[in-house]
Amino acid sequence: MPDIYTDPATGHRYRVDPATGQSVWVVDPAPPAPIEGPSPFPPIGGEQDTEWAAARGKKRHPVRTTLLAVAGVVALIAAIGAVASSGATSAGTPAAGGTSQPARTGPTAEPTASPPIPGVNAPVRDGKFEFTVTKVKPGVSTLGDDTLSTEAQGQFVLVTITVRNIGKEAQLFDGSYQYLFDADGREFEASSEAAAHLGKEANSFLNVINPGNATTGIVVFDIPEGVTLSRIELHDSMFSEGVEVSLA
Repeated sequence: MPDIYTDPATGHRYRVDPATGQSVWVVDPAPPAPIEGPSPFPPIGGEQDTEWAAARGKKRHPVRTTLLAVAGVVALIAAIGAVASSGATSAGTPAAGGTSQPARTGPTAEPTASPPIPGVNAPVRDGKFEFTVTKVKPGVSTLGDDTLSTEAQGQFVLVTITVRNIGKEAQLFDGSYQYLFDADGREFEASSEAAAHLGKEANSFLNVINPGNATTGIVVFDIPEGVTLSRIELHDSMFSEGVEVSLA
């Protein structure tokens, strides 16, 4: 290898090319650039080891951190599913050698029976009136007298009702607001024309009753023969809800 010389003026090194006799500068390699931040290689011994490890621990790779988080969520979901499945299996599967036990349920509520419909001679109320059916007379074929009478299409049913005004104002009682029902659920309207042949005894046509007063009238129905009576629906007015009385 050629001899290396140092220029005393500049401090640079050079050598002499033996072929040409000329001086050639020798270029030294550049020193390595300093590494910023903590060194990737651990220092040797003492407190520097701890400081290097702490510095390296603060640095996280974003992709790796995301993957770790996703993996943790998936593992948590899988664990919850396994616990739920285990609980369902333990609830529905008997132990080895045992028998399946039915799930316990609360007491079954007994169906509430409808209260019985009041019958004859039992007072009932609708609106401003208190009604009491006192008598039911079916099978009447003719109403009136020798001078003026009417015959039933089927049979007349005469229902005697006592009506009391329990309100604070006068109220009109009329037989045409009342309805009769048979065992098949068929509805029959009252016959004001037939009731007129009873004269004053009917007392069920446009009868005004003052508060506290009571009157007794007869409501007449013309229904087919052989019908089994079920109930009567009584109203204090045309548009009232009505109340039922059993005739069975």
